[in-house]
Amino acid sequence: MTIAVEFKNLNKTYGAVKACQDISFKIKRGDIHALVGENGAGKSTLMNLLGGLEQADRGEILVHEKAYHPTSAKEAFACRIGFIHQHFLLADNLTVLQHLILNWPGQKLFSLFSNSKLLKKVETFVKKFNWTIDLHAKINQLSVGEQQCVEIIKALLANPDIIIFDEPTAVLAPQEITHFLNFLKQLKSEGKTIILISHKLTEIQEVADQLTILRHGRCILTSETSKLSLLEIAENMIGQKLVYAKDEFQAIEKKQNLIFIKKISLPLRRNEILGVAGIEGHGQGLLIQLILTEAKANSVSFADIPEDRLKFALFEGMSLRDHMILRHPQLSQYGFIRKKHATAVTQKIVEDWDVRPRNIDLLAGQFSGGNQQKFVIGRELFHHPELVLAAHPTRGVDLGAQQMIHAALIKQRADGKAVVLVSSDLDEVLKLSDQYVILYKLKLFGPFKKQQLSETEIGQFMTGSHPHQKKYQLGALT
Repeated sequence: MTIAVEFKNLNKTYGAVKACQDISFKIKRGDIHALVGENGAGKSTLMNLLGGLEQADRGEILVHEKAYHPTSAKEAFACRIGFIHQHFLLADNLTVLQHLILNWPGQKLFSLFSNSKLLKKVETFVKKFNWTIDLHAKINQLSVGEQQCVEIIKALLANPDIIIFDEPTAVLAPQEITHFLNFLKQLKSEGKTIILISHKLTEIQEVADQLTILRHGRCILTSETSKLSLLEIAENMIGQKLVYAKDEFQAIEKKQNLIFIKKISLPLRRNEILGVAGIEGHGQGLLIQLILTEAKANSVSFADIPEDRLKFALFEGMSLRDHMILRHPQLSQYGFIRKKHATAVTQKIVEDWDVRPRNIDLLAGQFSGGNQQKFVIGRELFHHPELVLAAHPTRGVDLGAQQMIHAALIKQRADGKAVVLVSSDLDEVLKLSDQYVILYKLKLFGPFKKQQLSETEIGQFMTGSHPHQKKYQLGALT
């Protein structure tokens, strides 16, 4: 079998940060090759080198056994390397169709509506994923899941030989993940080489032929996936035994209401984690807005952990310390910033949440996605809020960070806070929630206790096909 990609002693540094250190391994042509590791391990940096977004300091990349030195994403694209990024490269004010035109080889703007070939190709991809997309909608009108779909189709239009997927299932619901994994297998059957970056090890075990584990910028091992257990993969990733978050909370029978959302007859209670399950785009954003509006109206302090950290929580060109000052007015006094105090509390959050690198003067955009997420959560919990609103809090983070975030949510509940967990990861909702509700087409159903429904029944509520759907309806968001 021929080699699609080979990395030879690849090195990349950013100041004092060694993102990639003498990385060497091979990816076989026609394989699904997983790339795993903790946040900041070097996975995205390595793929940015392959995708032409960065240039290596030292070392060499071979593509199809030939020297490969891209100086831009355009050059990588010309070499038929597709890249679906974790953080979408989409312009909010362009429509879906306009994005696809820009990525359709040979497409001319004025032949748009007369050229049915593009639309047919798009239709083929949409059917493979079982998604519905409004081609004339602007990107800022789409859910995160729909934006992910646009990114995937955009990359596939050029018929690449090598396709990089960076956390592709992080924004997908359980049903969509099944379709997506089957689609990866289909791409493989068509001779494509897939590089899959993911923290979801069960998915990797299902589809990946081989995997490479990175840790602190170094290649730890490359192996056939079938030869490693989930525990072996996880412990090689973090370099130590995996310790799971413990839930020793003793349930309180009579819980005090913190807020009651009248419009949808939903109480948010202290000492409780309320889960919100549902397929992406069925009203999660509206529900979050409704809860935040009610919290502000009742002067309830809150932590807002949004689903899209770069869109709603961070400015890429602002330092971590400045983010803390902006979010928490108590770090300034009489109009003057208490810089020493702001430095101390920001440094403590970075250390407590294991944000790497530890430099609080670095810009938010210089951190990996998982480290950005850990900082956002630490920042939001800093002022001990009464209400914690966590939307997809573990999306795109590694196993160690997942356990840290889960433990923090459990502690918030034990400390008497009301926690709302919005997640498309059904396992996460069922694991952490005391009760949960289900969203479907802007309607809320429930609440349900942990063991009340089977996963099949939950799926029926999520798709509007449960025979007792109306019986359990709480209310509608519009």
